[in-house]
Amino acid sequence: MAPEDPPTQTPAPPPVEPPPAPARRGAGQWAAVVVAALLGGVVASLVTLALVGAGAVAPAATGAPSPRVTAEPADLETAEDRRATRAPPAPVRSVRPAPLVTGVGDIAEDLLPSVAKVDVVRPDRAGSGSAVVLRADGLLATNAHVVEGATTITVTLADGTQLPAELVGADAPSDIAVLRIDRTGLPVPPVAPRPARVGDPAIAIGSPFGLDSTVTAGIVSATERVVATPAAPLVGVLQTDAAINPGNSGGPLVNERGELIGVTTAILTDTGQTAGVGFAVPAATVVDVADRLIAGQPVAWAQLGVETVAVTAGAAMELGLPEARGARVTAVTAGGPAELAGVVVDDVVVGLGGDVIGDPDDLAVAVRGLALGSVAAVSLLRAGEPVTVVVTLR
Repeated sequence: MAPEDPPTQTPAPPPVEPPPAPARRGAGQWAAVVVAALLGGVVASLVTLALVGAGAVAPAATGAPSPRVTAEPADLETAEDRRATRAPPAPVRSVRPAPLVTGVGDIAEDLLPSVAKVDVVRPDRAGSGSAVVLRADGLLATNAHVVEGATTITVTLADGTQLPAELVGADAPSDIAVLRIDRTGLPVPPVAPRPARVGDPAIAIGSPFGLDSTVTAGIVSATERVVATPAAPLVGVLQTDAAINPGNSGGPLVNERGELIGVTTAILTDTGQTAGVGFAVPAATVVDVADRLIAGQPVAWAQLGVETVAVTAGAAMELGLPEARGARVTAVTAGGPAELAGVVVDDVVVGLGGDVIGDPDDLAVAVRGLALGSVAAVSLLRAGEPVTVVVTLR
């Protein structure tokens, strides 16, 4: 939690801010995830977390249920590595309107001037990530984990210009942050008018391992993934097989038209490097969060106030359920929306606000899709009997 770069996941027993393809629905596998944000040259800072498998107790949560993937920062490069391997900067030019069809070379040529390298200095270490231009007047988007705890932030543009950056704001739950530099006339990439679909081309641009202006390509492998990070679970993120590595975090993921579809944030791996499973925050979330941060508005997400796990076949028999489906409540936050509505431990959530809940991932996505203060009906199975309660999400 795709830290300053993408996290990762791995299959059973082997090794985690994104392991081999994570099982979407209660796979019960173990995985290792590493957030693909380069936070500096401290190999020892890489932390590996065990994936919460199906039926395992979910980590303490204030709203979203137990995710299937666990991500965390991976600081894998040193300043010497960056100096030795840094690619020459691409020339700055304006981004042309997205054509109906284009090649990866054209996309790279157009978009590289809109991508920057982000170097951060913390009290205990240094690191780097990537950023993408949001507005021509010097506003850029990156990952919150890239700049977390930074005392100094420096942005290097595609023409090699280095500028000090100010942190406008950051939101850990979405892993999005906004930076401001003293520069105008920056080329802004177009935002895709529709959400990305499985199978769509996906092109990642960033500075993995300090290699500025690196371009990799693949497809959108899945959508609506739930990925756990030390800060908060990332909900509804895109999955891609485009190569993402430490240093890519905060860089753009674009489609075949050169339109922004996401910002890379994490990878699944047991080595700290790409394993073909990366994650990106969808463009719609990036734009929404960034707009609120720029306007100085609070970024708050709806919470249900429960911890849940997938319903196993054994649990279904124990609870008198007709099938192993839903999100089993293992803990209820005191004074939270669920407790106030009457939800209790061992209730099984099978519906929320009209959405069918098949497992904890479904519940996380459904909760994130509701606005703060929303009133929604929660469909439960309690000792095998249907129960409906009404919650006010906050």
